[in-house]
Order: sequence, then structure tokens, then C-alpha cells
Amino acid sequence: MASLASQGVCVPQEMRIVGIDDVKYASLLPVPLTTQHQNCADIGAMAMATMLQLQTNTMIRKSCGTHLSRQNKLT
Repeated sequence: MASLASQGVCVPQEMRIVGIDDVKYASLLPVPLTTQHQNCADIGAMAMATMLQLQTNTMIRKSCGTHLSRQNKLT
């Protein structure tokens, strides 16, 4: 929307925009943004249920901090 405004394009008269996620600032924009609201709790629950049904393997790497506990034991 800011890029369009900088080029002199008027929203919604010349360009119509619809967003997704219904972020908190969407209603605070100079032209309040029409958005598709998603229920994040439902999406998270469905993602977790799906993940638990799959055959997965945990690939342990540094982001979980396991290397830190080993370093602490060595020092």
C-alpha cells in the first residue's frame, strides 16, 4: 500500500487490496485493509495433530541448545 501511494496510485479507487492474517495494524493503516482472518489457535492445533500422526525423526542440531550443555560440562 505504501509503495502504491508513493507512485500516486490511490487505494481503493485505482487499486484494490486484500490481505491475509488480519494483523493488528491492518485497521490502523491510512486505508484500513480488508483481510482474511485466520484462527491461529485452530491452525496450530491442526498442525500439531497432523504432525503427531506422521512418522518423523528429530534432527538434533545446535538451535535446541544441546551443544551448550555439553560445553558447560567440559568447562
